[in-house]
This record gives sequence, structure tokens and C-alpha cells, in this order.
Amino acid sequence: MMPVCNGDRDRCTLMERNSQEVRMRWRMEFRKERQAIVAGYGVEASTPAAAVLVGRDALLAEYPTIPPRRRRGLFAQAQRGGGQDASGWVLYRIVKD
Repeated sequence: MMPVCNGDRDRCTLMERNSQEVRMRWRMEFRKERQAIVAGYGVEASTPAAAVLVGRDALLAEYPTIPPRRRRGLFAQAQRGGGQDASGWVLYRIVKD
């Protein structure tokens, strides 16, 4: 089965490559410590990194971020650089399903 592409060669190549990749099921949990919330999602992706991106999209669709009232200070910005999303959600666990 050949994907239909309307002139965008790079996108078409990416679609062909993704359709040939082996998909695995991943189960992941995200945690927001400040409110003690844990959200779990099951996704299909070829790699753990791709699964995290898909899972984070699902998470933000269910729990949209609220913009801060004021700009964060430098110390707070530095704390966010350690792999934590600006929304406060952290990948807690990821396993093959």
C-alpha cells in the first residue's frame, strides 16, 4: 500500500518509513507531584522516545496547561531544565505492554 502524497516529498518519505516500522505497545504513567495526580496511557510507537511524545500529547489533551500569572524567576526556570515539563508533569514509568 503506497501512501498518497500531494507534492511534499519529505513528508511522503517519512510516512513510508513510519508505515514500515515495527510498532510496539507502551504503557506509561505521568505524575504531577504538586497535586498528587498520576495519569496512565497506553500508546503504540516504534521507540520509547516516540511513545513519550505521543503520551505527552495525550496527557496535555486531557490536562491542558494553565499559563502562569507571572514570569518565572531564573531559579525556577533552572529547576524546569531537569527533564520536567513546564506544566509540572514528569514521566514516572514506561514499560512495554
